[in-house]
Amino acid sequence: MKSMKNVSHIVSYMNNRAVALAKTNRYEDAVELYHSTINALSEDKKEISHRISYNLAMCYARGKNYEDCLHVLKDVIKGADGISKKAKSLHAKVEVALKKGTVLHFPEDKPKSDKVTHD
Repeated sequence: MKSMKNVSHIVSYMNNRAVALAKTNRYEDAVELYHSTINALSEDKKEISHRISYNLAMCYARGKNYEDCLHVLKDVIKGADGISKKAKSLHAKVEVALKKGTVLHFPEDKPKSDKVTHD
């Protein structure tokens, strides 16, 4: 049981580190860490994997890599867990940005905010 808590703490640390990297425009480092974190999870941790994948999609969106963002979101949206609603919302905003040729802007310094705007 203790090892499960340790794994949970490690995964949480890795995810939080990747979020910090993405928010400081170190997208490549963040993407690498997100992938490492997702690959370290066992198959029975789908909900956690979806949450980290959503963060990966946000990282791609912040870096204006909208195609990869949409690709990641497709898998997250398929999940029946709580993150799929947020993933659908981000997916729609990214599609609009691509269609209109606009850039998404993310409010900084607001920790729980998913609000995204267009130019």
